[in-house]
Amino acid sequence: MNVASYRQSINETLQAFVLQIEQFLEIFWKTIKQIQQELSQSTNTYSPIEFTDLQRTLFKVLLILLIFTAALIAYSWRVYGKVITEKFVRPSGTLGQGHALNAPSEPSGSQRKSNYKAYEPAKRKELSDEARAAAAAALARIETKDTREFNTSLAAIKAQAKRELEAERKIREEKKVEELSSEIEVRTNSTLACQGVFFRCPMISDDVLPKKEWKVKIKEFLYQQLENERALTSCLIIQNCNTREKAEECVKTIVKYLENIINHPEEEKYLKIRLSNRIFSEKVRYIEGALDFLIAAGFREIEIDNEGFLIWSTDNIEDGQDLPTLLEALKNAEPITLELERNIKVLLPSQANRVKLPDDFYRISPEEIKREQQMRSEALENAQVLKTKAMREREEQRVLRMYRYSLVRVKFPNGISIQGTFNVYEKISDIFEMVQSCLSDETLEFNLISSSDVSLTKTDRKGLAWKQLIIEDIRKCAETYPNIFVFQVQNMRNNLLKDLRKEWRQNSRFIFGKNRIMQIGLGRTKEEEAQNGLHKLSKRLTGQVGLLFTEKSKEEVLEWAENYWALEYARAGFIATETVELSEGPLKDFSHSIEPHLRSLGMPTKLQKGVIHLYKDYTVCEEGKVLNPEQARILKLIDKPMSKFHLTIKCSWSKTEGFELHKEDDLQNNDSGQGEEEETVEGMEQDDDDDDDDDEND
Repeated sequence: MNVASYRQSINETLQAFVLQIEQFLEIFWKTIKQIQQELSQSTNTYSPIEFTDLQRTLFKVLLILLIFTAALIAYSWRVYGKVITEKFVRPSGTLGQGHALNAPSEPSGSQRKSNYKAYEPAKRKELSDEARAAAAAALARIETKDTREFNTSLAAIKAQAKRELEAERKIREEKKVEELSSEIEVRTNSTLACQGVFFRCPMISDDVLPKKEWKVKIKEFLYQQLENERALTSCLIIQNCNTREKAEECVKTIVKYLENIINHPEEEKYLKIRLSNRIFSEKVRYIEGALDFLIAAGFREIEIDNEGFLIWSTDNIEDGQDLPTLLEALKNAEPITLELERNIKVLLPSQANRVKLPDDFYRISPEEIKREQQMRSEALENAQVLKTKAMREREEQRVLRMYRYSLVRVKFPNGISIQGTFNVYEKISDIFEMVQSCLSDETLEFNLISSSDVSLTKTDRKGLAWKQLIIEDIRKCAETYPNIFVFQVQNMRNNLLKDLRKEWRQNSRFIFGKNRIMQIGLGRTKEEEAQNGLHKLSKRLTGQVGLLFTEKSKEEVLEWAENYWALEYARAGFIATETVELSEGPLKDFSHSIEPHLRSLGMPTKLQKGVIHLYKDYTVCEEGKVLNPEQARILKLIDKPMSKFHLTIKCSWSKTEGFELHKEDDLQNNDSGQGEEEETVEGMEQDDDDDDDDDEND
């Protein structure tokens, strides 16, 4: 009997048994129901066994459990009977060959035939890295031991295997190095003095991005504009999407093509370019934007005798363009410039200890690394040669070019530092401008001192020659412009005054300076005045005032001055116009790093789970009281402007109507040169001086 037939017979027997149990249960259940009905009908019948209610209930429960268990067994056998039979019931034929006690001895194990299945070893897993390395070493030993029977195909297979193993090993090493470098970079980022060098590009957008991201964004922007203006945009693509050397070579070659067509329009050889030409392939064909420019200039690709050519025709030039215009545009195209973002940060004393810079600050290229050894050997030779001062300066400049940018930190007397990013070729005046922009009162005078106690001066003080230029400039404007106004500035802001100068520069001129110099320019007496009646205007130059020379009418200027004003942040010494209170609770608009600075300003702050909280109500300022420096800084931090920048016209003079007073003032100090110490707008005087020529042309 085989195993399959035996299992089938067992299953049939068990199934018959299950059916009999089910039939028995059905008959038993029917009998129980009949007994229950008879008992209910004959309630007066005598029963030898009497049950209490509790016993009767327990009997019913046990009976129900018994029936439920039997039904569950029957159902389980029907579902899992085959599995139980296969695992736990073995047919008699598989128990081995029987023998009698007095039978001869069994044959040896090698002669016995077993009915069991042969053992199948488990499949081996893929070799590990160490096993592969060992296999490669074994192959190498075999090659060295037996070289008499050389098989070329076997050697090729072994060599290929070795190459693959070596390539896998290199890939693993590179991955480990990348993972290690990424971990090191993550660890070192927290210790860097800044996160990198960032730029702006006003021509594209107001985003602040690294240079690499700007290159991608500029390229996308130019290709988006290519459909609308192919000719001019392709010129910019050539300059911005290729290296400087490739762009210059490409422009020279295309300029030569176009000049030949312009100078020799009838010669056919200049009207076509062979695509397979070596110079064209190297310098033009694979330069981004070059083919687009040639297409806009009138070239079209045509195949002649199975060879590609670019053929020029006047009919193919874009509408509204001609070759001389395109040639001039190609010559004058320049790369889109990026503006360095200062990335100004306020640092606490603990944060100012970080001095490690990102890689963006260094100009290190593979070529320079290769030259490093050569430079060291040259240094040994140069140490033995006598040098002039010019030679030493050239060597110093060569060393300076190793750095792209500089991170400048300025420490204030209270321990707070500010830092900004500068190009290595920027001047000390740029540092002064950065510091001045960070002051709550931009009119304050300050000095910068280096770490070696060397005073850094912004510019040399202006002498008599400069003052004479201002006087001559005022007299020249008095002859040129028909109307002159003396205006008084309330809450001086240099940036707003500069904006006014740009807005009015087409037909007007603002002049600021020391009052005594402006008085001399207009004429302090009737005998000295530049124009008839200007000495009356000169007497009104007291306080913080300026001169406006304009071609606009008096009514226009008065109406503009009455309606013009701008809100600015209040400075120390300003009288508060309203009471500002901060309620207890979180200050979500502030970064957690500024909490010590807020506390130093007197605010009752604390950190809770990385968020700054006011643990009680705080009054920043009260209406009618003078602001101190701390209050002025807090108002700026919470974006609460209180100061109103405004111009008031004091008096005017015109060539037709003469002098007219618009606002009374005190003339007791009119001859004292009051305002000579007013230096708030002195920084703008040079701007006036620089723009003299432009204003005269206007």
